[in-house]
Amino acid sequence: MTGTRKQKSRRGFRRLWLIGLVVLATGIIVSTVPPIRAWCLVQALRLPYPSVQAVSGALLKLTGTPAVEPLIKALGDDNPQVRRSAAELLGAIGDARAVGALVEAVEDEDPDVRQKAILSLARIDDPGALAPLVKLFDHEDADVRADAVRAVGVVGGTRGVELLARALEDESASVRCSAVGALERTRDPRGVALVIEALRDEHADVRSAAAGALGEWRDVRGVAPLIVALGDEDAELRRLVVSALGQIGDVRGVAPLAKALRDDDAQVRQGAARALAAIGDASAIDPLMNAVQDEEVKWPAVRALAALREPRAVPELILGLSDEDVRVRWEAAQVLGELGDPRAVAPLIEALGDRDVRVREDAASALGRLGDRRGVDALIRALSDGGPRARWLAVEGLGKLGGARAVGPVIRALSDEDWLVRKLAVEALAELGGTRAVGALMRVLSDEDRLFRQHAIEALGEIGDGRAALPLVDALRREKNEYAVGAIIGALGQIGDPRAVEPLVAALYSGDKSVRRHAARALGAIGDARAFEPLLALLREKDARLRGTAAAALRNIADPRAVEPLIARLRDKDATVRDAAAHSLGQMGDARAVGPLAQALRDKDQDVRYTAAVALGQIGSPRAVPPLSRALQDADWEMRRWAALALRWIGDAGATEALIAALRDEEWRVCVQAARALGDIGDRRALPALAEALRDDEKALRFWAAEALAKMGDERGVAFLADALERSPRLGLWRDWSAERLAGVGGARVVSALTDALTSNNTQTRVLAAEALGDIGDPRAVDTLIETLTGPIPRARRAAAEALEKIGDPKGLEAVREYRQREGGTTRHAEEQGAG
Repeated sequence: MTGTRKQKSRRGFRRLWLIGLVVLATGIIVSTVPPIRAWCLVQALRLPYPSVQAVSGALLKLTGTPAVEPLIKALGDDNPQVRRSAAELLGAIGDARAVGALVEAVEDEDPDVRQKAILSLARIDDPGALAPLVKLFDHEDADVRADAVRAVGVVGGTRGVELLARALEDESASVRCSAVGALERTRDPRGVALVIEALRDEHADVRSAAAGALGEWRDVRGVAPLIVALGDEDAELRRLVVSALGQIGDVRGVAPLAKALRDDDAQVRQGAARALAAIGDASAIDPLMNAVQDEEVKWPAVRALAALREPRAVPELILGLSDEDVRVRWEAAQVLGELGDPRAVAPLIEALGDRDVRVREDAASALGRLGDRRGVDALIRALSDGGPRARWLAVEGLGKLGGARAVGPVIRALSDEDWLVRKLAVEALAELGGTRAVGALMRVLSDEDRLFRQHAIEALGEIGDGRAALPLVDALRREKNEYAVGAIIGALGQIGDPRAVEPLVAALYSGDKSVRRHAARALGAIGDARAFEPLLALLREKDARLRGTAAAALRNIADPRAVEPLIARLRDKDATVRDAAAHSLGQMGDARAVGPLAQALRDKDQDVRYTAAVALGQIGSPRAVPPLSRALQDADWEMRRWAALALRWIGDAGATEALIAALRDEEWRVCVQAARALGDIGDRRALPALAEALRDDEKALRFWAAEALAKMGDERGVAFLADALERSPRLGLWRDWSAERLAGVGGARVVSALTDALTSNNTQTRVLAAEALGDIGDPRAVDTLIETLTGPIPRARRAAAEALEKIGDPKGLEAVREYRQREGGTTRHAEEQGAG
């Protein structure tokens, strides 16, 4: 009886599968009649097999608008799964005809159908889809209202914030939570104030949602309200608040977060430590050092100190290598590798004997990252470890550490039983280089494993040692695998040995087009004049890729006879060939190409147009200024940007007026290139327009305009950059950028601004100012840098010492020598420069 039942079950299963396949096949076959295909695929949605339903759904999406009517009908199907799929697919297709049916589906008895109908209404890009969603704000079911609110967040638009503000007054906390999340998704700045208001909601879930949204928004307006919310009685909210303050990264959060390190809730304390690490301000170091004594916060605090590059974290991390908890030992080994402190070398070597294999592996990896030669012997011992992963990391570490002692063990690893160890040994030998490494890799050229041979070939190419040229030429004659042949040819090109030219020229006449292209690229890389005629002949090949490769290769041989044939290729029927020809003409820099390249600025292919603009900039002829200036009016903003870049490289004042006009371009990236070009040209007629750009809404344009002004000696540009450096907490990466720009400009006003920045409240500002003063090398900064050597911030002290060494003033070098003695070390530069 049981057997009969099983047989019937199997027959039923096969029958259903057969029906499904027939329906799907019918839907695909009747491709010339889309409505019939759509009907067949909708029927397949009824089958109780997810794979059939998934394929049907994908094909219905591809069918597009012909599937809309069948899917609308399917919204009334008895099967809820069919209704769910239909609701979802109508949103994916996005046809406005589905709006009415989806509105009705919002009242479906199945909650999943209701939810998918609401979300599909949001996905349909039609003004009529918003009104039904707004009506749902008054629905009696809170879940429906919440779904409608989320959908409005997806739709967004100018009305989105106003509608969501209304939802924040809903009686249901879940709806208000949805409104907060929807406001964050709109990314409309007007929503920040509403979310801040939600921080005071009576329900803790809403307040928590608001804190999370402010963190995602990263808007500094949220800092003060979040600090207030740190006093909330709800621990979950406080956890989200500390996370949000870390995400925003404003230094005003440091003191409250330091206080939160003593919160009653352990997770709040841990989150506060992570947030302080994210902000990265040195004033958090002492509170974090105190938090290390808290067992529940110890490791987040240590990680935060490590992120701040605080040397006082190292002893705690070293202690962590012997902790009873294996997870602590893992973490300690990893972080010590990241921190790069030489005090960790000996403890990490000891950790290579840990009973846990992962600790041993992490210690091996850390030693490789530290780059201290004392780790070599320990990593050599790790090569005999029983675990393959430890051997992988040991081989990688030896490749990074280098030294003659590492070569022999790595060569022995070429015979390891584990294939990945052998592969990594090849890569390590590529990093180590030297006679023994090259010899060992050449022996691999006869290995039976094709992939192993190929990795060795690539490594020989990276090393670039001429001794490998002839063995590789010999391997080229006997190698049968097309991928290995390509690798050999590529390696010969990297090595650049002239002895490879004749075999590579012979490869140009191979029957394999791929081999011919590899050979052409390699000959171009070598740049030997003997390859000129064969490569020139390739310009007449039928295969477009061969013509393009030859055009690219000729640029490195730089024979003036190639200019006219390459100009002719600017009219090639294949765009990639025209692009390669333009690129080569630009690099060759021959003025004969200016006229033809100017014509190529109107090529039908956009990449060719861009390359032609760049090529004109590389040639640098003033004759290119008029056509490039006209290109600043092109409809394609990318073309306008490349034209501005080319004019910047040419540096001719004849482009000034056109570039001033480009400062008002609707695309900010064009404006930025125009500002940079004006700064390099240095025509003072641009000063008023650049000064006006300092008030532009686009941050990048303001900064590049400031640099251009500073380059021309205009005080407004210097003041802007100096102010940006001081306001570093809010400007993030622009602080680093401002320091670099000031270092490049130099001058008394710049030195004064940077020396003032050495007393900033922000650690990173001090460090960057010191580095910039070192790059400028102006002796007027010496006294202030010497004062910084005795300051409270280790990173600033180190940066000041390095800056003084760069400046080389005897008084500063003496101060550095005293500083090194206090810190327990010296530098070779200080010893050499200050010996007299």
